[in-house]
Amino acid sequence: MNKVLNHLKNNAVIYLIILACIVVALVTLFVNHEGDTKRLDSSQYTPVDIKGIDFLFSDNTAKLLLIGTDTCSATIKYSETLNFEMIKYGYKVYYLNLENVDLDSDAYKNFIKKLDIDYEYNGIKGKFYDFMSNGQVPTPMTVIIKNGKMVYGYIGTMSSQALEIYTELYGVSHGVVN
Repeated sequence: MNKVLNHLKNNAVIYLIILACIVVALVTLFVNHEGDTKRLDSSQYTPVDIKGIDFLFSDNTAKLLLIGTDTCSATIKYSETLNFEMIKYGYKVYYLNLENVDLDSDAYKNFIKKLDIDYEYNGIKGKFYDFMSNGQVPTPMTVIIKNGKMVYGYIGTMSSQALEIYTELYGVSHGVVN
């Protein structure tokens, strides 16, 4: 009996590590992470398809385009701000879900060429489209289109105040649904 106690005492750290590994493995095995995946409720947005997106640039009307993915946590959180603002001011939000877009397609490449304003993201200066062509597109993106071209863009989540300022500045939030 003394041999067993001495053995356990001398190897206690090893047994604790093994026990911790077993606990972590069991928790990982039995916790269902699939049900944890939140999805964006985009039902209040007007969906746009990459092949038919050119209509956004076809007139002088100011439009707001959200570029994101249904599983992006930042896009999901940002949608709360967008939903409040679009209800408050009564404008449409067009939504391009990048999960449904082939980023190597000609349609996508032609679309992003239209997003040609100067922009700085994470300390890097370039055109807005530069940050959409590396295969890992940061989302969400807010784009305002007016007079047939992009006039404003933002990568990330905007505050409610900033969204109000820019939608008013560019004429998106005049209480008229486009």
